[in-house]
Amino acid sequence: MEVIEGIRNYGYSKYPIYNDGKCIGMLTAGTILKWMATSGIHTFVEMANVKVSDIMRIIKKDYHIMFVPKKY
Repeated sequence: MEVIEGIRNYGYSKYPIYNDGKCIGMLTAGTILKWMATSGIHTFVEMANVKVSDIMRIIKKDYHIMFVPKKY
């Protein structure tokens, strides 16, 4: 899963998820951990085989997301 690479390489912990050009939610490191805990995963998981949509199913609430430019 490319998200895991982003967390590892860049320290990002939140990723906007798009469907047909519309942001439909945020995938966070916490969401991934919650998915692992609620999916009965107690051993090594090959994350390359996991789809973002599998993890996003556990998110039950709507989010209001605003994108703002990062100031340097």
